[in-house]
Amino acid sequence: MTAPTQDLDQVYLKWNMLFSASHCVRSDDKPDKSWSNGRGSPATHPRLTEVKIISHTFPWSITVYAGDANAGVTCGEIIDRLDDFLHKNLRKEDADLDSGNHRVERDHAYYHNRSTAIGVPGGRLGEGLRRLDWLCKDTMFGGLEVDNGFVRDYYGGATPPAILTLLCTTRYPLTEQELDEQNAREREEDDRVRAAEERARAAEARAAELEEKEMRRMRKARSHSRAGSVHSRHSGRSSARSHISRTPSEENTDEDDE
Repeated sequence: MTAPTQDLDQVYLKWNMLFSASHCVRSDDKPDKSWSNGRGSPATHPRLTEVKIISHTFPWSITVYAGDANAGVTCGEIIDRLDDFLHKNLRKEDADLDSGNHRVERDHAYYHNRSTAIGVPGGRLGEGLRRLDWLCKDTMFGGLEVDNGFVRDYYGGATPPAILTLLCTTRYPLTEQELDEQNAREREEDDRVRAAEERARAAEARAAELEEKEMRRMRKARSHSRAGSVHSRHSGRSSARSHISRTPSEENTDEDDE
């Protein structure tokens, strides 16, 4: 039977899914260190090339594919896929189908997640509902488990293989220490983003510089080519004029001298 490995248990991983996967930390690492130990480990036993994730908290299913078929889906691929999926904009058809108390809570979460409150990303999330807003207060990664009963209900009696259930747990106010750790991770992430942007700008500037050099070289080559062509035409005309200026008598004189 397929089962998630212990590396994907909330005992080992702490992650507020409002933030990017770089905020995911392992409990036995330093709290300011982004999770790295175990990211490349298999996510399931036995190893699978494809894993589907469902949840009690949201209505979608998420498929994760292995980057390396021999290694199977890794823990890092699971977390990165969840990060990418939840940060996508909420489709209009999904938003319109949401109703009742959950819609009210979702809309409240939308404004709270973009506020200046402690423990939320704030304005960096941008405008527009995202799937993570659907989680309301249950934004903490709670691990993955096998829940055959929920799978049967979800698929109408069927129990497809390789289905894992994501547990989403309630986000509680951060302690002062947790807040300091999160702020440190946010600064590190901002630094990484700025460094990447600076590298991209430098690469663009270098490419533009090389392109300008190549354009100057080509203009210079064309200029030399035109100058050579003009000189060739001028020389040809001079030679023709010189030939025409010689009279028949001069040519005969030359022959007589010979």
